[in-house]
Amino acid sequence: MTWKYIDFEGQRYDLSHLQDFQFDVVRPPSDKGAGWSNKIDVTFSWHCYTRAPGKTETVKIQTQGKEQRCFCPVRFEHSRRLPEIIQDLSERKILQTGKGNYITIEVVDHDGKVIDYEIYFDLRKQGRKQPLKLVVESAYLREPSAETTRQKRKRQPIRFRVLVYNTHHGKKIHYKR
Repeated sequence: MTWKYIDFEGQRYDLSHLQDFQFDVVRPPSDKGAGWSNKIDVTFSWHCYTRAPGKTETVKIQTQGKEQRCFCPVRFEHSRRLPEIIQDLSERKILQTGKGNYITIEVVDHDGKVIDYEIYFDLRKQGRKQPLKLVVESAYLREPSAETTRQKRKRQPIRFRVLVYNTHHGKKIHYKR
Protein backbone atom coordinates (compact mmCIF):
# COMPACT_ATOMS: atom_id res chain seq x y z
CA MET A 1 0.00 0.00 0.00
CA THR A 2 1.28 3.44 -0.82
CA TRP A 3 0.27 5.93 1.84
CA LYS A 4 0.77 9.56 0.86
CA TYR A 5 -1.13 12.01 3.02
CA ILE A 6 -4.55 12.93 4.27
CA ASP A 7 -6.07 16.39 4.52
CA PHE A 8 -8.16 16.89 7.64
CA GLU A 9 -9.64 20.13 8.95
CA GLY A 10 -7.31 22.27 6.87
CA GLN A 11 -4.14 20.42 7.82
CA ARG A 12 -2.12 17.90 5.79
CA TYR A 13 -0.94 14.78 7.60
CA ASP A 14 1.97 12.87 6.05
CA LEU A 15 1.38 9.11 6.07
CA SER A 16 4.72 8.10 4.56
CA HIS A 17 5.82 6.49 7.84
CA LEU A 18 3.21 3.79 7.11
CA GLN A 19 4.81 2.70 3.82
CA ASP A 20 5.30 -1.02 3.38
CA PHE A 21 8.72 -2.25 4.40
CA GLN A 22 10.64 -5.46 4.92
CA PHE A 23 12.77 -6.64 7.83
CA ASP A 24 14.61 -9.78 8.89
CA VAL A 25 14.00 -11.94 11.92
CA VAL A 26 17.16 -13.81 12.84
CA ARG A 27 17.69 -16.62 15.30
CA PRO A 28 21.40 -17.13 15.80
CA PRO A 29 22.76 -20.67 16.11
CA SER A 30 22.81 -22.00 19.65
CA ASP A 31 23.15 -25.24 21.55
CA LYS A 32 19.42 -25.75 20.84
CA GLY A 33 19.89 -25.85 17.08
CA ALA A 34 20.95 -24.20 13.88
CA GLY A 35 20.21 -20.56 13.28
CA TRP A 36 17.79 -19.28 10.68
CA SER A 37 16.56 -16.05 9.14
CA ASN A 38 13.19 -15.01 7.72
CA LYS A 39 12.24 -11.93 5.76
CA ILE A 40 8.94 -10.33 6.68
CA ASP A 41 6.93 -7.94 4.50
CA VAL A 42 5.04 -5.40 6.62
CA THR A 43 1.95 -3.47 5.63
CA PHE A 44 -0.37 -1.22 7.65
CA SER A 45 -4.14 -0.87 7.58
CA TRP A 46 -5.92 2.47 7.72
CA HIS A 47 -7.21 1.48 11.18
CA CYS A 48 -3.80 2.65 12.47
CA TYR A 49 -4.77 6.29 11.89
CA THR A 50 -8.58 6.22 11.72
CA ARG A 51 -11.38 5.26 14.09
CA ALA A 52 -15.01 4.26 13.84
CA PRO A 53 -17.24 7.32 13.42
CA GLY A 54 -19.63 8.39 16.12
CA LYS A 55 -23.33 8.46 15.23
CA THR A 56 -23.43 12.24 14.91
CA GLU A 57 -20.16 12.78 13.05
CA THR A 58 -20.34 14.06 9.51
CA VAL A 59 -16.63 14.07 8.56
CA LYS A 60 -15.96 10.56 7.35
CA ILE A 61 -13.46 8.83 5.10
CA GLN A 62 -14.90 6.12 2.90
CA THR A 63 -12.81 3.52 1.15
CA GLN A 64 -12.78 -0.21 0.59
CA GLY A 65 -16.44 -0.94 0.13
CA LYS A 66 -18.95 0.38 2.63
CA GLU A 67 -16.67 0.71 5.64
CA GLN A 68 -16.51 4.29 6.90
CA ARG A 69 -13.85 5.62 9.23
CA CYS A 70 -12.87 9.02 10.68
CA PHE A 71 -9.36 10.39 10.72
CA CYS A 72 -8.04 10.34 14.30
CA PRO A 73 -5.16 12.74 15.08
CA VAL A 74 -4.33 10.79 18.27
CA ARG A 75 -4.04 7.45 16.43
CA PHE A 76 -2.07 9.20 13.70
CA GLU A 77 0.43 10.64 16.19
CA HIS A 78 1.02 7.27 17.86
CA SER A 79 1.27 5.52 14.48
CA ARG A 80 4.57 7.32 13.85
CA ARG A 81 6.27 4.78 16.15
CA LEU A 82 4.73 1.70 14.53
CA PRO A 83 7.59 0.85 12.13
CA GLU A 84 10.09 0.96 15.01
CA ILE A 85 7.84 -1.12 17.29
CA ILE A 86 7.21 -3.73 14.57
CA GLN A 87 10.92 -4.12 13.80
CA ASP A 88 11.46 -4.71 17.52
CA LEU A 89 8.85 -7.50 17.87
CA SER A 90 11.51 -10.12 18.62
CA GLU A 91 12.20 -8.26 21.86
CA ARG A 92 8.55 -7.77 22.84
CA LYS A 93 5.87 -9.85 24.50
CA ILE A 94 3.41 -11.11 21.91
CA LEU A 95 0.00 -12.23 23.09
CA GLN A 96 -2.49 -14.42 21.28
CA THR A 97 -5.96 -12.92 20.89
CA GLY A 98 -7.74 -16.22 20.29
CA LYS A 99 -9.10 -14.80 17.02
CA GLY A 100 -6.20 -15.77 14.76
CA ASN A 101 -4.24 -12.58 15.23
CA TYR A 102 -1.80 -11.26 17.80
CA ILE A 103 -1.30 -8.25 20.01
CA THR A 104 1.63 -6.44 21.51
CA ILE A 105 1.19 -3.63 24.00
CA GLU A 106 3.47 -0.64 24.16
CA VAL A 107 3.35 0.75 27.69
CA VAL A 108 5.38 3.94 27.65
CA ASP A 109 4.83 7.02 25.48
CA HIS A 110 7.37 9.62 24.28
CA ASP A 111 7.05 11.57 27.53
CA GLY A 112 7.66 8.53 29.76
CA LYS A 113 3.97 8.33 30.70
CA VAL A 114 2.55 4.82 31.12
CA ILE A 115 -0.11 4.10 28.50
CA ASP A 116 -1.57 1.03 26.83
CA TYR A 117 -1.01 1.27 23.07
CA GLU A 118 -2.40 -1.92 21.62
CA ILE A 119 -1.10 -3.11 18.27
CA TYR A 120 -3.02 -5.92 16.55
CA PHE A 121 -1.37 -7.80 13.72
CA ASP A 122 -1.68 -10.90 11.59
CA LEU A 123 1.26 -12.98 10.36
CA ARG A 124 0.81 -15.32 7.41
CA LYS A 125 2.64 -17.20 4.73
CA GLN A 126 2.46 -15.65 1.25
CA GLY A 127 3.97 -18.43 -0.77
CA ARG A 128 6.61 -21.12 -0.64
CA LYS A 129 9.61 -18.95 -1.48
CA GLN A 130 8.20 -15.56 -0.50
CA PRO A 131 8.69 -13.62 2.73
CA LEU A 132 6.06 -13.89 5.44
CA LYS A 133 3.45 -11.11 5.48
CA LEU A 134 2.74 -9.14 8.65
CA VAL A 135 -0.32 -6.89 8.47
CA VAL A 136 -0.75 -4.33 11.24
CA GLU A 137 -4.53 -4.45 11.43
CA SER A 138 -5.11 -1.79 14.07
CA ALA A 139 -3.28 0.23 16.69
CA TYR A 140 -4.83 2.50 19.30
CA LEU A 141 -4.70 3.71 22.86
CA ARG A 142 -6.71 1.49 25.15
CA GLU A 143 -9.41 3.33 27.03
CA PRO A 144 -8.82 3.60 30.79
CA SER A 145 -11.14 0.64 31.48
CA ALA A 146 -8.16 -1.38 32.69
CA GLU A 147 -10.11 -4.58 33.27
CA THR A 148 -10.15 -5.46 29.56
CA THR A 149 -6.43 -4.77 29.31
CA ARG A 150 -5.65 -6.79 32.45
CA GLN A 151 -7.56 -9.73 31.00
CA LYS A 152 -5.56 -9.51 27.77
CA ARG A 153 -2.30 -9.40 29.65
CA LYS A 154 -3.18 -12.71 31.37
CA ARG A 155 -3.11 -14.52 28.04
CA GLN A 156 -0.19 -16.77 27.32
CA PRO A 157 2.61 -15.01 25.48
CA ILE A 158 4.33 -16.48 22.47
CA ARG A 159 7.85 -15.52 21.40
CA PHE A 160 7.80 -13.72 18.07
CA ARG A 161 10.60 -15.92 16.73
CA VAL A 162 8.50 -19.03 17.53
CA LEU A 163 5.54 -17.44 15.75
CA VAL A 164 7.71 -16.67 12.70
CA TYR A 165 9.30 -20.14 12.63
CA ASN A 166 5.97 -21.97 12.98
CA THR A 167 4.24 -19.77 10.40
CA HIS A 168 7.10 -20.23 7.91
CA HIS A 169 7.04 -24.02 8.35
CA GLY A 170 3.23 -24.30 8.31
CA LYS A 171 3.07 -25.50 11.89
CA LYS A 172 -0.13 -24.87 13.78
CA ILE A 173 -0.01 -22.09 16.37
CA HIS A 174 -1.76 -23.42 19.46
CA TYR A 175 -3.90 -20.87 21.25
CA LYS A 176 -3.29 -20.84 24.98
CA ARG A 177 -5.25 -18.98 27.61
